[in-house]
Amino acid sequence: MAEFPPLRQRLDQLRERLAQDSRCQQVLTGSWESDEACLFALLRLAIDCRGAGDPATSLVLLDWLREQGVEHPLVVDNQIRGLIDADRFMEATLLLPALTELDNGEVLQGATEALLIHQQTFLINLRHHCPDGLYDPEFLRGLEVIPVQGFVHAFLTCLQRLVAAGGDDLALVLLQELMQWGLWCPEVLPLDLQYSWSQLVVRLGDGVWCDLDAYRDALQWLDHCDDPDIAWYRLRVALILQCDVGELAEASEAALAFLINNAGHPGALGWLSEQQGGQLKTGLPGASAHRVLAVDQALGRDELILDFLRKLVDPNSRSWMS
Repeated sequence: MAEFPPLRQRLDQLRERLAQDSRCQQVLTGSWESDEACLFALLRLAIDCRGAGDPATSLVLLDWLREQGVEHPLVVDNQIRGLIDADRFMEATLLLPALTELDNGEVLQGATEALLIHQQTFLINLRHHCPDGLYDPEFLRGLEVIPVQGFVHAFLTCLQRLVAAGGDDLALVLLQELMQWGLWCPEVLPLDLQYSWSQLVVRLGDGVWCDLDAYRDALQWLDHCDDPDIAWYRLRVALILQCDVGELAEASEAALAFLINNAGHPGALGWLSEQQGGQLKTGLPGASAHRVLAVDQALGRDELILDFLRKLVDPNSRSWMS
């Protein structure tokens, strides 16, 4: 017989989480002969809540079970279905690998089919942005055969290849479709996928991105990444801001320091080559201030406004760039 965590001893935790739900409180006062019986009673309650149109409460119950160490295919299956009902499709796809470890039969097949319906709708929306003859048919076929399991990873990888091939405009609208596919919660992504998404946002910010909130989020997630290319994307934003306020020497020193630690980095080399001879002058046509992205302009304005307000409060305060 399988061993179950001591669920009955920990029900006070669950009662506290659902303190405002009288129906759940009534069920949670029940007495069960075993933790297995308790598990299936809670599972039944979660299914009933979802069936009554309350996937949020259902997910609270199922998440709590998983937190206690319950690894049962029916629990994960119902988590997936609850996430689907809550329009959290991306999170649902991320649970499929966990379900695969527990079941390779009807339970996994049912959950996969439930997700596949929504993935097909998503892919139909993607194809509207890819008219025949405009893009490589291989790329279109690649989108159509992305499996449900590993879907987010495969899709972001596909977009990275598209950007590398110069398809920034198309990559942007496809990434936006992903972020509009139900509720977008990048913080629930594994770290590698957070970095992939963030890198795409910042890379597209070099030319076509205009969502400032997403851009800021992406920069924040890239802050602790050790990948040199990702570190360069983040540094480049700071360099542009420094150039816009006339701190060209400081910007060049920062780029040189980065190059010393990342010898031969093409991004840093290219940026420094543009600054050769001090030919770049702030405020002139073609200068950094004229080439800066809309998102970077907004970031710069925010910082300058804060600096101005600080000086109003305390005339002796130091500049934000000092």
